[in-house]
Amino acid sequence: MDCFAELGNVYPTIKNTERKIDLLVVHCSATEYGAEFLAQDIDEWHRVDNGWSGCGYHYVITAHGTIQKCRNDECEGAHAKGFNEHSLGICLIGGMRNGVATNDGYSKEQYVALYNLLKKLLAHHPDSQIKGHRELEGVNKACPCLSDQYLDLLRDLVV
Repeated sequence: MDCFAELGNVYPTIKNTERKIDLLVVHCSATEYGAEFLAQDIDEWHRVDNGWSGCGYHYVITAHGTIQKCRNDECEGAHAKGFNEHSLGICLIGGMRNGVATNDGYSKEQYVALYNLLKKLLAHHPDSQIKGHRELEGVNKACPCLSDQYLDLLRDLVV
């Protein structure tokens, strides 16, 4: 199976997987608000900078709220060390304003797209928990540049 066959596809169809998924992990690119990066950019960063086989996330949400496919859901991600086997990774482009992690580092369209994507993913993986990357054990970073209150609100709205 080519894990990156759908790279860059817009508004991908969510498919059932054989892989057990019980965790949906929200990440950020830690780039400035409004930056025009795409799934292909993240894929290149992960290949060149990290030496990985490709984009570690399964989905990317652009600054305009477009959902792009990165890695096939059937393929294990490379986004949350120790949790990749049973999770899907979602990356919001942005998260920063003037170099500072902030809740307003994303557009309204990104929040709507994230909500819609999480709803669809939960419909296919109803036993999944939604976590911000930094909420995982052993992670010491601001990712996904959302406050605890925003993450809690997101979980409350989606579930």
